[in-house]
Amino acid sequence: MHVYLKLPGHAGASQRRGYRHWLEVQELLFERPLLEKERAEFTIYKQPDALSCVLAERAASGEAFVRVRVHGVEGSEAMRRLRFDEVRVRRFTIDGAADAALECVGFVAERWQYE
Repeated sequence: MHVYLKLPGHAGASQRRGYRHWLEVQELLFERPLLEKERAEFTIYKQPDALSCVLAERAASGEAFVRVRVHGVEGSEAMRRLRFDEVRVRRFTIDGAADAALECVGFVAERWQYE
Protein backbone atom coordinates (compact mmCIF):
# COMPACT_ATOMS: atom_id res chain seq x y z
CA MET A 1 0.00 0.00 0.00
CA HIS A 2 1.25 3.50 -0.86
CA VAL A 3 0.58 6.25 1.68
CA TYR A 4 0.16 9.92 0.77
CA LEU A 5 -0.13 12.94 3.03
CA LYS A 6 -1.47 16.39 2.07
CA LEU A 7 -0.29 19.44 4.00
CA PRO A 8 -2.43 22.53 3.35
CA GLY A 9 -0.56 25.24 1.47
CA HIS A 10 2.48 23.05 0.73
CA ALA A 11 3.22 20.93 -2.33
CA GLY A 12 4.80 17.51 -2.01
CA ALA A 13 6.77 15.83 -4.77
CA SER A 14 4.29 13.09 -5.77
CA GLN A 15 3.37 12.99 -9.44
CA ARG A 16 0.92 10.08 -9.07
CA ARG A 17 -2.44 10.63 -10.73
CA GLY A 18 -4.92 11.85 -8.13
CA TYR A 19 -2.11 12.57 -5.65
CA ARG A 20 -0.08 15.15 -7.54
CA HIS A 21 1.73 17.43 -5.07
CA TRP A 22 0.95 15.19 -2.10
CA LEU A 23 3.78 13.85 0.04
CA GLU A 24 4.49 10.12 -0.34
CA VAL A 25 5.53 8.57 2.95
CA GLN A 26 7.31 5.28 3.53
CA GLU A 27 5.32 4.32 6.62
CA LEU A 28 2.36 5.55 8.66
CA LEU A 29 1.85 4.56 12.28
CA PHE A 30 -1.64 5.36 13.55
CA GLU A 31 -3.45 3.66 16.37
CA ARG A 32 -6.93 5.05 16.17
CA PRO A 33 -8.62 6.28 19.33
CA LEU A 34 -11.86 4.64 20.42
CA LEU A 35 -14.02 7.46 19.08
CA GLU A 36 -13.75 9.67 16.04
CA LYS A 37 -13.34 13.38 16.68
CA GLU A 38 -11.06 12.70 19.67
CA ARG A 39 -7.45 13.79 19.99
CA ALA A 40 -5.16 11.49 17.98
CA GLU A 41 -1.46 10.95 17.38
CA PHE A 42 0.21 9.57 14.28
CA THR A 43 3.76 9.22 12.98
CA ILE A 44 5.15 9.14 9.46
CA TYR A 45 8.53 8.09 8.09
CA LYS A 46 9.65 9.83 4.92
CA GLN A 47 12.64 10.65 2.76
CA PRO A 48 14.20 14.10 3.30
CA ASP A 49 12.78 16.57 0.77
CA ALA A 50 11.68 20.19 0.33
CA LEU A 51 9.00 19.81 3.01
CA SER A 52 11.57 18.81 5.63
CA CYS A 53 12.25 22.47 6.50
CA VAL A 54 8.52 23.20 6.80
CA LEU A 55 8.01 20.29 9.19
CA ALA A 56 11.09 21.16 11.28
CA GLU A 57 9.94 24.79 11.55
CA ARG A 58 6.45 23.72 12.61
CA ALA A 59 7.95 21.43 15.26
CA ALA A 60 9.96 24.35 16.65
CA SER A 61 7.16 26.94 16.49
CA GLY A 62 4.23 24.77 17.59
CA GLU A 63 2.08 26.33 14.86
CA ALA A 64 -0.73 24.01 13.76
CA PHE A 65 -1.81 22.92 10.30
CA VAL A 66 -5.55 23.48 9.94
CA ARG A 67 -6.14 20.11 8.28
CA VAL A 68 -3.95 17.19 7.21
CA ARG A 69 -5.27 14.42 4.98
CA VAL A 70 -3.77 10.92 4.71
CA HIS A 71 -4.75 8.34 2.09
CA GLY A 72 -3.64 4.73 1.85
CA VAL A 73 -3.78 3.73 -1.82
CA GLU A 74 -3.77 0.26 -3.35
CA GLY A 75 -3.84 0.05 -7.13
CA SER A 76 -5.96 3.03 -8.15
CA GLU A 77 -8.25 2.97 -5.08
CA ALA A 78 -7.87 4.90 -1.82
CA MET A 79 -8.49 2.13 0.72
CA ARG A 80 -8.00 4.33 3.77
CA ARG A 81 -8.88 8.04 3.96
CA LEU A 82 -8.16 9.93 7.15
CA ARG A 83 -8.60 13.58 8.04
CA PHE A 84 -6.87 15.25 10.98
CA ASP A 85 -7.75 18.77 12.20
CA GLU A 86 -5.63 21.28 14.15
CA VAL A 87 -2.46 19.25 13.68
CA ARG A 88 0.82 20.08 15.41
CA VAL A 89 4.23 18.54 14.72
CA ARG A 90 5.30 17.22 18.12
CA ARG A 91 8.52 15.54 17.03
CA PHE A 92 10.90 15.77 14.07
CA THR A 93 13.99 13.55 13.98
CA ILE A 94 16.28 12.09 11.33
CA ASP A 95 17.28 8.43 11.51
CA GLY A 96 20.35 7.30 9.58
CA ALA A 97 22.60 9.29 7.26
CA ALA A 98 23.06 10.22 3.60
CA ASP A 99 20.89 8.23 1.16
CA ALA A 100 19.68 5.91 3.93
CA ALA A 101 18.28 8.77 6.04
CA LEU A 102 14.60 8.69 6.98
CA GLU A 103 12.76 11.43 8.80
CA CYS A 104 10.44 10.50 11.63
CA VAL A 105 7.68 13.06 12.10
CA GLY A 106 5.23 12.72 14.97
CA PHE A 107 1.95 14.62 14.85
CA VAL A 108 -0.84 15.28 17.33
CA ALA A 109 -4.31 16.29 16.11
CA GLU A 110 -7.14 17.74 18.13
CA ARG A 111 -9.69 15.80 16.05
CA TRP A 112 -9.66 13.03 13.45
CA GLN A 113 -12.15 11.16 11.31
CA TYR A 114 -12.49 8.81 8.37
CA GLU A 115 -13.37 10.60 5.12
